[in-house]
Amino acid sequence: MATSSGPRDINDLLTGASRAQPPRPPQASPIATPPPAAPPLAAQPAVAAPATRKGTFILTEANDDALHRLSFYTPGPKGEKSYLINKALEAYLAQFPDSQRPIPEGEDVRRRGRRHH
Repeated sequence: MATSSGPRDINDLLTGASRAQPPRPPQASPIATPPPAAPPLAAQPAVAAPATRKGTFILTEANDDALHRLSFYTPGPKGEKSYLINKALEAYLAQFPDSQRPIPEGEDVRRRGRRHH
């Protein structure tokens, strides 16, 4: 059960009024000063992208519109709809311990849109 300060459901994560606004780029100042020189950074090892599965989901019009607006105002790869949906779903599922429990061996589980109980 969600607390009063947390989202009630996935819709709150995407359209909730209490959600913080995405960061805005800094405003250009009239007098541009060059940024201080930073020491060169060591090359970071490549991070493997998480495994993905393609899925088709039907969104409500309100959620689709809100997702489209958020992706428009979020710069870079973090503005991609798949990234935003995965982050919202990750936060939502973190509230439910059963989402992290493995399903016992031998259970008849169908992955494609059918419930297993």
